[in-house]
Amino acid sequence: MSNRPGWVPEWGEKGHAIAKEGYEEQERKRRNSDHAKKLRRMSQSDEQRSINKHNEGFCYGCARRDYILSSLYYCCEKCMHQRGLEGLLAIVKHKMSEDLCDFCGRMSRAGELFQINCSLCNRCRDKMIAWHLRWKEEGGRDAHNPLLKKQKRKWGKDYKILSQSNARKLNI
Repeated sequence: MSNRPGWVPEWGEKGHAIAKEGYEEQERKRRNSDHAKKLRRMSQSDEQRSINKHNEGFCYGCARRDYILSSLYYCCEKCMHQRGLEGLLAIVKHKMSEDLCDFCGRMSRAGELFQINCSLCNRCRDKMIAWHLRWKEEGGRDAHNPLLKKQKRKWGKDYKILSQSNARKLNI
């Protein structure tokens, strides 16, 4: 019995099944790491996307070569058109709701925003953090959303109550 492949005597008769699951898991990990290696090779082959061993690379925000960190950010069409697509690592998704652009700091309309994977330097990230803090202090999404501003002008200070209930249908 000890000459069966994948059979471990301490595990008993279920040893073969356990070892087989382990082999399958190793194969899945190997395939995933091969895919990750392929993506890394593609990004490192391009001069604007490559990152050296000291974490220095091309900053998508200011177009300088500096110490960078790659992460996910929201970018509007206008900013993406200004900066180009060469420095992007990936466009993750097209956001269909209104939100704040991380690069210009303005509220973009629905369908104009993209979630992108890019690299930014410390100066650009600090600028982005300052925009977000100021945006939150000024009231966040409720204060800057164009639809909510319109409802506030139309229905007054109780716009949230009126827009979420059947009060408009009752002509109150």
